Amino acid sequence: MDPVGAVIPSAIVLLQNQITKDIQQTTANENGLFQFTGMAPGKYLVKIESPGFAKYQYKNFELKKNQAVRIEVILLVDSEVAWLGIVDESSLINTPPGTTIITEKLFRSLPH
Repeated sequence: MDPVGAVIPSAIVLLQNQITKDIQQTTANENGLFQFTGMAPGKYLVKIESPGFAKYQYKNFELKKNQAVRIEVILLVDSEVAWLGIVDESSLINTPPGTTIITEKLFRSLPH
């Protein structure tokens, strides 16, 4: 889910056995849920990613035999995608494409 609790459909979920290096991958459904079956017991690396969000990684996730596990993850907004800075209007030279400029005047006018 995202920081406000909305599900993230189509997130890519990868499990890698940390000893054998075997990898399984799936995609979260429209409810943000995913499932792996037939996984051998052991320690795994869990990676979850979705466009616009920072990649999530959890090392040494231990899975036991016949264990059903629910993993709830909050994906943070990618800092490269959602950068917020307050700048002086006189310094608006060569801003990166897709940058939204919020001047001090506009920032102060926003509801608190």
